[in-house]
Amino acid sequence: MKIEYTKFLFEIEAGERIRLNPFFENTLRGMIGAQLHKLCCSNTLEKCASCPDMHGCLYSYLYNTPAKADSDYLSKYNALPHPYVFYFPRNRLIFEKGDTIIFYLTLFGRALNYLSYYVHAVSNLCKAGIGRNRAPLKLKCVEAVYSETLREKIYTVEEPFLNSFKRLTLDLESALIPVMLKTQDSETAKNKDIKLNFNTAFRIKENEKLVSEIEFSTIIKNLLRRFSNIAHFHCGQNANIDFKTIIAKAAVVAALKKDVNWIEYERFSARQNAKMKIGGIIGDITFKSAEAWKDLLKIGETIHIGKNTSFGFGNYNIEVINNVE
Repeated sequence: MKIEYTKFLFEIEAGERIRLNPFFENTLRGMIGAQLHKLCCSNTLEKCASCPDMHGCLYSYLYNTPAKADSDYLSKYNALPHPYVFYFPRNRLIFEKGDTIIFYLTLFGRALNYLSYYVHAVSNLCKAGIGRNRAPLKLKCVEAVYSETLREKIYTVEEPFLNSFKRLTLDLESALIPVMLKTQDSETAKNKDIKLNFNTAFRIKENEKLVSEIEFSTIIKNLLRRFSNIAHFHCGQNANIDFKTIIAKAAVVAALKKDVNWIEYERFSARQNAKMKIGGIIGDITFKSAEAWKDLLKIGETIHIGKNTSFGFGNYNIEVINNVE
């Protein structure tokens, strides 16, 4: 089972001094969605849920991702996992005129065919401005990010033609090989611990209740579910993997240290016409002798895990730590 994806970096120039919201992914998602709606929707007066074109509409696919009525897969859900994630580095929130603002957009599967719509939408929102004062912005360039050291410019304001880019692959079966080979008493599995650094809120529900005590099996279960759903709905891939065995193996991995806090953000929901608070844990969790899970956890760095991933939630990076025992 595989997921095709590419991560894109957008560089935007501030036209005047601007202060961004710490939950800027939510702002981005709303503004880009509004521009995509203008570009794609032919029934602008109709709400998506009642629109007869809902299942054939590009905007609906990209932003609402409705479940097909005749689909048995995840049939109990009204909407499916979105084919994208946003991420905004929070190392800075105040930008002066001429400063560069960056954010990342990762697209999965079929959504990669529609990158031009996203670029057009971002360009339009820059012209419209953001915030109450409609602070002007300018889209400078878009880069395809292939690794920490390899990026490729595919769009610039000087040459506003979108170039081709490489599509990368996440392979679940390959990532699971070290896990399936691992035995509980394996000496090679006792050497190194894994630390997960959650950069944005990790929000998850079990039995309709938010979970604040995160176990390793909770993370793995959520990662496998999210991967298989993205692969099925956006890449046409189906799983033939014994998830129960993998989750059972994850259940024996213990947490050595948890340094996490609960953080909440406030957002306005246009659908519910009300302000809402959503939150999750943020911080570090270290798991004992979990090196065999490294490749699987690396996949989670790309797809994010938990609820509200389209808002940027569930972004983390992993760190391998030598066990000095």
